[in-house]
Amino acid sequence: MATSTVATSAEVFQEVEKALGVVPTFLKELDYDPVALEHSWALIQKFILGESEIPPKYRELMGVAVASAVHCRFCVTFHAAVAKLYGATDEEIKEASFLAKHTVGWSSFVDGRLADIGQLEKELAMIGEHMSK
Repeated sequence: MATSTVATSAEVFQEVEKALGVVPTFLKELDYDPVALEHSWALIQKFILGESEIPPKYRELMGVAVASAVHCRFCVTFHAAVAKLYGATDEEIKEASFLAKHTVGWSSFVDGRLADIGQLEKELAMIGEHMSK
């Protein structure tokens, strides 16, 4: 069985500081578990700082929307700031927040009515067919 090496918290913090200029407190709080810290930093490198299937600005606008929906001011602040670094406008950030409100509102109503998901799927197929013409 191959052994894996885990970076120490200090090593990860050095890498973070080199990339960001500072080690954010939320990452410092993971110093109790080097595996969790290393894993979290790797995900940040890929999905916030790096390239993935979704362009960075849009990933961050998604982050704004999700953070808005779960009422996390810290996450909204973070994702809005990073979205701006990737070129998002204030209007785009407002729209992402609005879309979260819109989705959560409809979700509450439809779920509260115990709507039939099968009926929705049929209607969406009909809508797709109509709009593709």
